[in-house]
Amino acid sequence: MFATAAFVGGSLVAPGSVMRQALRATLWGVAATGTLGLVMRGRVFWSELHWSTVREMTTIVSYMVERRPDLAVYSAGIVQFLADAFPALLLLSTFAALLLAWQWHARIARSPLGAPLGPFREFRFADQWVWALVLALIVWAVPKLAALKWAAVNVGIVLGALYVLRGSAVVVAVAAAVGVPGWMLAAGAAVSGALVVPAFVLVPGLWTLGVFDTWLAFRQRRFTRSPAP
Repeated sequence: MFATAAFVGGSLVAPGSVMRQALRATLWGVAATGTLGLVMRGRVFWSELHWSTVREMTTIVSYMVERRPDLAVYSAGIVQFLADAFPALLLLSTFAALLLAWQWHARIARSPLGAPLGPFREFRFADQWVWALVLALIVWAVPKLAALKWAAVNVGIVLGALYVLRGSAVVVAVAAAVGVPGWMLAAGAAVSGALVVPAFVLVPGLWTLGVFDTWLAFRQRRFTRSPAP
């Protein structure tokens, strides 16, 4: 609710890039929710929120274990990870929902508040965010900073997801430039998902491509099909 209000208010009062508006509104929503929780429940708000998250994730994982008993050994670790990463997952879903709502508004409104999102192949964000990702990795790796590891994991998940999308946009742009049809990319993604390749090859590869696009700017290079003989 807070994020939606901030997004609509920002679009009306200070219109700008929809990506920036959505990110700003999401962060305002997080800050407002946290402040309201502290005012109403005090310091126990965070522990209550974490406990509620653990309980919900335990219920979800228990359903998974009923269908896949072989996952029982990893259930505790899965619950812990999902509970710790819940803020990042909530932030990403809120961010995506705001962007989808904006696209819907731009399509159906007679006088939209701004232009719709550009093509996915043009997806990018400020290059300076790579240093936040580097800082999150450093915090996660240094034992003396263990108290900040929870925050580093959430920052890493959010930025990691954005860099995977950026890498995917690079692939789509290069494929379009060299003449690879879209259906072929979709079929490759579907096959990779069916073979569980993304968890081991595809996602890390796209993440790496998205990160290196910060310095190499792949989409600004020339990619053309070879001339017919």
